[in-house]
Amino acid sequence: MLDFCNHLDENKNRILKQTALLADDLGYKIYLVGGTVRDIILNKEPLDIDLVLEGNALEFARILQRCLGGELKTHEQFLTATINWPDFSLDLISARKEIYKSYGSLPEISLGNITDDLKRRDFTINAMAVYLMDGKLLDPFGGIDDLKKGLVRILHKNSFKEDPTRILRAARYLARLKFKLEKSTYKEIKKAKVYLTDVSSSRKKNEFIKIANEKGGLKALKLLEGWGVLPYILPGVKLKKINKSFMDYFNVNIGLKEKWLILLMAIYWQTADQLQDILKVRFDLTNKEKQCLEWLINNKALLLRLTKSDIKLSFLNIHRLLYNTPPEIEVFLLWLLGEKRKLYLKEIKMARQQIKLPLSGKDLLEQGVPPGPMVGELLSALEDQILLGKISSRDEALKWLETRLEN
Repeated sequence: MLDFCNHLDENKNRILKQTALLADDLGYKIYLVGGTVRDIILNKEPLDIDLVLEGNALEFARILQRCLGGELKTHEQFLTATINWPDFSLDLISARKEIYKSYGSLPEISLGNITDDLKRRDFTINAMAVYLMDGKLLDPFGGIDDLKKGLVRILHKNSFKEDPTRILRAARYLARLKFKLEKSTYKEIKKAKVYLTDVSSSRKKNEFIKIANEKGGLKALKLLEGWGVLPYILPGVKLKKINKSFMDYFNVNIGLKEKWLILLMAIYWQTADQLQDILKVRFDLTNKEKQCLEWLINNKALLLRLTKSDIKLSFLNIHRLLYNTPPEIEVFLLWLLGEKRKLYLKEIKMARQQIKLPLSGKDLLEQGVPPGPMVGELLSALEDQILLGKISSRDEALKWLETRLEN
């Protein structure tokens, strides 16, 4: 059985050994691959486990899930599946070949063997595999040597042209692992960066989200800026203007899933010559995300006043800034308040405590509001209307409620 798995915690080790035995019983060859192998060699605990199966990973994943439990998600188009447990995920991939018909586009996929699969990887340090049954390491591109030297190196000269998002990943790995970029790899980045214009907005967005979730995310972005790549991702920004203390606040205080959006707003607020350039970012944005960017531009004048130490905005102005906005805006505003943060939060709390609602939950039920979450939502919305000075009596509150219920 596999000694390599003994570097993992007990639960992951148990699941991998059972996976290896099941694959062997069914006549499959299965391998630990990519970043999982890299991290284990570097004595780092991998968050998730990546496996490549020579055969149909979808069929095997369904059998494995029945044996080991977990939540199964399949991705038919890419011949992959994921099994999620509370503490980690197992990604199962069919060994495959990739053919790029044009640079920057998604590849055509067909089944292959482990050698084919390693050839399609991004960097040598991610192109290693371990056969689960005997622990044998496959390292056809010298990944071990590059790990020892602390180098990030592509597998072939067309790698970045075929998939330009690998340039963004290179910066992310350099920042995370504190490695250096191999010289010829750097030369290929300079040649291939223009192909980022051919990458879809959704793929660019996904790569930026991954960078934002890294502790060294700002370092990765600065590497991209130094390579002349940043204008293809974040046009109009100059990171030398960024407040370094911001990243401390960002990494420690922001736990939202959409923390990348707050980072994007803060970068443009601090470093862009023209704040409107944030609208030039070619990401696949949801309506909520568009709302956040438009809010930033529309409230620029008020936000600039807020950042001046000798100016204090009224509570009503602060409330208007936050009225009917997504939580990401509230977190951004709290960061922007800086040392004023506690003062404003205290005032907001006191103002809310002093509010006397002209309608109660019982009143809402009597007006036909069904029992449930809607009662609390309407009371909260009514509180906002009072804070904004739009409602000051019971009659006005009842008219407002009638309009809300009609809509």
